[in-house]
Amino acid sequence: MFKNNLFRNTINLTNLISSLSIVGGFMFQDFFIARIALYVFFISYFIEIFTDKKIKTFKLDKTSIYFISVILFFIIAIFHFPFEKSSGFRNILLERRFSLLGFGIVGLLGLNSLYKFKYYRNICCCNYLHILPS
Repeated sequence: MFKNNLFRNTINLTNLISSLSIVGGFMFQDFFIARIALYVFFISYFIEIFTDKKIKTFKLDKTSIYFISVILFFIIAIFHFPFEKSSGFRNILLERRFSLLGFGIVGLLGLNSLYKFKYYRNICCCNYLHILPS
């Protein structure tokens, strides 16, 4: 039982740290760290779906309908691909809309209890005050 909670807490903390690293990486224009943190975030979030049993707590309300429509907007682009004449536009479109898919899934299933707004606020304040080297 203790090992299960330790694994769950480690995944939740990894998810939070990677999310903060994404924000910090983009704000300080370190895109390499932000890209690695993005992969870690989605992998840890996928594991977190099963460890926190987020599917069982799903409720269909106005907010979830909004996030389902965002996910459907992403899926519409995929169904449009067979009708495209060139494949160059396909990569650009997917690259720009992957964030919509992530936003929709995370918004639909929710975040863990470790997330606090003040963590993101402190990163923004550090960038604004130039406390950390950029």
